[in-house]
Amino acid sequence: MPSSFTASFMRRQTTLRSSARRSRPIHLLAPRDDPGPVENDSSRLGGLIMCLARFVWLLLLAVCLLAAPARADVYQWVDARGRLNMTDSLSQVPPAYRAAAQRSQQKSKPETDAPRWNSVETQPQVPAAPVTIQKSGELRKHVIPVERAGTRLTVAARLNGTQYAWFKVDTGAEVNMVPRSVVDQMGIPIDASTPTMIVVGISGQPMELPLITFDEVRLGEAQVKDVDMVVNDRSSYGLLGMTFFNHFKVHTDPIGGKLVLEEIDLEGAEGVHGGFGESYWRREFRNLHAQLARIEEERKSLPGTHVTWHEQLDLKQAAVRKRLNDLHKRAARHSVPQTWRD
Repeated sequence: MPSSFTASFMRRQTTLRSSARRSRPIHLLAPRDDPGPVENDSSRLGGLIMCLARFVWLLLLAVCLLAAPARADVYQWVDARGRLNMTDSLSQVPPAYRAAAQRSQQKSKPETDAPRWNSVETQPQVPAAPVTIQKSGELRKHVIPVERAGTRLTVAARLNGTQYAWFKVDTGAEVNMVPRSVVDQMGIPIDASTPTMIVVGISGQPMELPLITFDEVRLGEAQVKDVDMVVNDRSSYGLLGMTFFNHFKVHTDPIGGKLVLEEIDLEGAEGVHGGFGESYWRREFRNLHAQLARIEEERKSLPGTHVTWHEQLDLKQAAVRKRLNDLHKRAARHSVPQTWRD
């Protein structure tokens, strides 16, 4: 009996051990140092946190760099003609002037302050590129760098030797225009005594605009003296027309970004006096006489008790008469026929 019981008990233990072996999971491909599923999840979470921290740090660094004002080297020198030149690259300075070129640090303007064709505050400080001048006998050829503003060519003109301003090129325009912002920067007063000129706009409606005369207007070394311009407060650009370009043979190269001006001997040209033909002189005299007539009509329509208005008309009339007197002197200097002055 004991032996039979012992044999049965041993068989049962063997069966249990065999069953336990079959139910135990076997990892044939797992390495002995496998950290298990819990350790894998912790590792992935730690890596994700490190990546996120690195991204936040780089983002903060980029914000700091963008917020910091950038600075750029600006080199300036005075050439043989006494002109001040500026560039942001030393390689652009002519070798003869590199030793004397002065370097300064200037804050770079944000992108929104960069020259924009529709910005009222856009005023060039110097031409975009150096001006090339080629001499041909006594008359010279001027190669002027130009920019594009829509379908128009624009140039940086210097007024009275001090102020640069953007002007659109229109060789057929009878009237030159200058932005009011430029006139204000130059400190030129516009008041009741300022002469005016009637200009017909695109809409066909006449406008009475202030009229001023610049002693000289330059494109590079191409210079014209006594240039009349009406003052326009609705545009950020000036307009340079035939009263300037009549002094040159004009060739445009929009692809090459150049405007070529060849000087011509206006004094030797038939029917031209002081650089202008009959239509110009007649228009100038007619405009001033018309202004005097309008002032007299306005004076008659005012009651005698409006002393201040009469005083303003007196100032305006005196300014127009002075301008008419100066025009007569100019015409006499250039031997303009008397019949053109009526």
